[in-house]
Amino acid sequence: MLVSTLYVSRSLIEPALATAAVADLVEASTANNRRCEITGALLFTGAHFAQILEGSKDSIAALMKSIGRDERHDQLTVINDAPLKERKFQDWALAYNGPSLFIARHVARVLASPPGVDKQRTSRWLTDTMLELMAV
Repeated sequence: MLVSTLYVSRSLIEPALATAAVADLVEASTANNRRCEITGALLFTGAHFAQILEGSKDSIAALMKSIGRDERHDQLTVINDAPLKERKFQDWALAYNGPSLFIARHVARVLASPPGVDKQRTSRWLTDTMLELMAV
């Protein structure tokens, strides 16, 4: 079964080290995702990460456990975790287009939102934003 998981988290990376740290993260994650047949995209705002992952249920579950233990971030919040009919990011093991200040306030708002927030609409918006940014 193919699934899609979207999460946001707060970065714990020191700002002065962020460019190199995220570049290393993207390089290692791209190779790992290819091996595990995972596709997706990553946004980094400087203060937060937003990532969408697509792959088999078992591969995504294993990767999410690893991501949950990663000391480069905390406050990991899953926005959407759902079955997927077809991949939206099929061309990218991990699409990344550099730091995105454009969505920084939106990601922060997602993390601060109360439990009743419409997570499906938030998920669609973040996914569409990632697709648009990757097309640039």
